[in-house]
Order: sequence, then structure tokens, then C-alpha cells
Amino acid sequence: MNSLRSALRSPMTWVLVLIVVAAVVVFTGSGDNGSPDAASPEIAEETAPVEVAGTPLPPLAETDTAIGTPIPSVTASLMDGGTTTIGPDGTVRLIAFFAHWCPHCRAEVPVARDWLADTEIPGGVEVLAVSTAVEPSADNYPPSRWLDDEDWPTPVLLDDPDGAIARAFGLSSFPFWVAVDADGNVAARTSGGLTADQLDAFLATAVAGATPAT
Repeated sequence: MNSLRSALRSPMTWVLVLIVVAAVVVFTGSGDNGSPDAASPEIAEETAPVEVAGTPLPPLAETDTAIGTPIPSVTASLMDGGTTTIGPDGTVRLIAFFAHWCPHCRAEVPVARDWLADTEIPGGVEVLAVSTAVEPSADNYPPSRWLDDEDWPTPVLLDDPDGAIARAFGLSSFPFWVAVDADGNVAARTSGGLTADQLDAFLATAVAGATPAT
């Protein structure tokens, strides 16, 4: 007992105790729960691998040579989970490409959202968005929170970090829209924001089908 009391009175004993406590704190604080790199379930993955098959569309130019040609097939993850495949499969589509840091996209999203709410989209027509050109250091990141805050109503495909979907569809600038007809061909493409009336016309072009550029 005297030996124990002597040890507890020793300054060296308390130094050793403090060293052990500090080591325990460092060890427990270095686990995944305390790591800034640990994945948080509240933050959605903002990019994901994609698979592209078929011939990519040429970049949009003044005369759009992609009109009347089939779109490539793309398999991609969805922002809300799961995966989807789009391609020349007989579905009429309107596809919007948005970048979270683009001020024109930020202006376009509420216009397109309200248009979708006010428009009776015909049966067999699918409206999609693609989140692309994701840059964590840029404004308005992450895109998932932005689109959720804007109540964007349609499925959103996640592009990969290199913009594979955007390149496959010939994106030239943001926002970018592609209309696909029932044959799976490009009916129209445009860059820049669209008004509600222009979206009406864009939808009508997709439903009517492609007229190849001459």
C-alpha cells in the first residue's frame, strides 16, 4: 500500500498518466467519424461513372448537322438514387443540361420548373435534366442541394467528372437543351435559356419529329 501511495505522489507517475490519456484522445479522434474525408449520408454524390455507347453528336453549330441523327445511348446514375438508360428507344425526350455555377442555368431552372407545372406534357414524353460540369470550388455547390431547393420536378442524371454525357450530346454552352423524337433522333438542340413559349415550341418539335438540316 505504501508503494502505491508513493507512486501516486510521484510527478513522473502523473506525467505518464497524462501521456496515456492524450494518446487515447488522439486515437479515438482519428477514426472515420472525425475525419473530414469521411462520407456524410446527408451529402449526395454529385458525379458518378457513366457509360456511353453509339456515335457522339457533333458540337452544336449555327447549322445543326445532328438533326435527324440518333442520339447516343447513356447509362447513368440518378441524383435521387438508382440508374437509368436513355437512347434511341422510341421515347420522346426533352433533355436539359445544367451547371450549378452557371448564372444562366440558375435563371433557367425556375422558368423550366414553372413551365413544367403549367404544361400538360403528352404521354410518352420524358423530361430529364443532366447535372454536369460539377466544380466543388465554384458557386452554388452542391448541385443536388440547389436543384432540391428549386423543387426541380424531373429525374436528374449525374454526369461524370469529365462531362462524358455533355460531350456525347455536343454541348456547346449552358444551359443546353436537346429535343429527341420518337425515332430516337435529334429533333432540335439549343443553348441558352428558353422562355415558356420557346419551351412550348421545343416540345412541339420533339413530338413532330426531326427535319434534318440542309
